[in-house]
Amino acid sequence: MKILICGKGGSGKSTVAALFSRELARRGKKVLLVDADESNLGLNRVLGAGDAQLLMDSFGGRPGLKEKMKKTGLEAPIAVLNQPFTPADLPVNCLAEAHGVRLVALGKIRNLGEGCACMIGALAKRFLENLRLAEDEVAVLDMEAGVEHFGRGVVKGADALVCVVDPSRESVLLAGRMAGMAEGAGLPVHFVLNRVRGRAADVLTEALDSSRILAVIPDTPGVFEAGLSGEPLPDGVEGVAELCRLVTGC
Repeated sequence: MKILICGKGGSGKSTVAALFSRELARRGKKVLLVDADESNLGLNRVLGAGDAQLLMDSFGGRPGLKEKMKKTGLEAPIAVLNQPFTPADLPVNCLAEAHGVRLVALGKIRNLGEGCACMIGALAKRFLENLRLAEDEVAVLDMEAGVEHFGRGVVKGADALVCVVDPSRESVLLAGRMAGMAEGAGLPVHFVLNRVRGRAADVLTEALDSSRILAVIPDTPGVFEAGLSGEPLPDGVEGVAELCRLVTGC
């Protein structure tokens, strides 16, 4: 399966994506975690993985990527741009690994005036469309905040969408909008309630389509402390195991 993790900025998408990927790997799945957020700087950190080359840089950065996207008949690893590929075709120097999860980051905006995220969005769209997975493989994509990947049609290459909802009205409204757009693309939509405490879970459940709620992750001190200190996320976070129903069915 190819699963997109989406939501409002600050809702905890990267945290959920990393915890979800680690739990799937623990259950025997071969997991590729894809950093598709051009602004996020810490997905490898919360996973506990080291640094690796950006996939965009392996194609020669923005100029090289733009030129290679025009070509056809490319061989791996450049096949990611124009023809089907598997995780095994990805450049080794673009992969980091921790807890049995392989991580690849598509691209980042790093310099003043270097340009918008359009090229990275185009790479994400090609990546998702051309990625081929075996039965025991799962790709989890940590998407940029908001809805631009819907506007670009990136979501059309996915099998399911998980929207992370934190205890805020803005997050609830955005989740509803994302669900409507995903349904228009024939894409199954699920919600994860994140960082909830007290009555927040009940309030969010009433505000959303409760049949879509896949898991509830409470406000966990260990997660907060890891995020503040820059350490990898802890194991055994409540609610994470329920996410695996999306892949395993149980």
